[in-house]
Amino acid sequence: MVVNLMWTGNPVVTALIPPFIKMIYTKLLGFPSDALPGHYIAGIVRAGTTDFGVIRKQVDMLRSLKLPSLVAWSQNDEFMEEEIPRELARLCHPGPRLAFAGGGHNVQKTRAEQVAGALTRWIEDVLTEDTEGEQQSTQSLP
Repeated sequence: MVVNLMWTGNPVVTALIPPFIKMIYTKLLGFPSDALPGHYIAGIVRAGTTDFGVIRKQVDMLRSLKLPSLVAWSQNDEFMEEEIPRELARLCHPGPRLAFAGGGHNVQKTRAEQVAGALTRWIEDVLTEDTEGEQQSTQSLP
């Protein structure tokens, strides 16, 4: 509903909704308040327009092709429950799984050194075919 209201182009609606959505996220849901209202609107738009059935089909296709996968996530992601990346990790072809205790929604930024190191090791393993078909346990990282 909010997405449809935003797309109407009504200047009153588009002026009032962003601060209202930010207030809901920060005051009621406990999200950090240091982001601009557009940050919270973007989350609603993504959630309201994502076709999860298509994503599931794509993940199934990637697994059937046995494409190597590395899945990394934060256990304190403010935009997504931990069950989502855990399910993605379960559905993807085996590979490294990195669960960071902290780091928020963008672990590729907040844990860049650790993710880069894991990616480097993983790419080397893939290129040498060192991990064919092995399911790896999830590494818990700070």
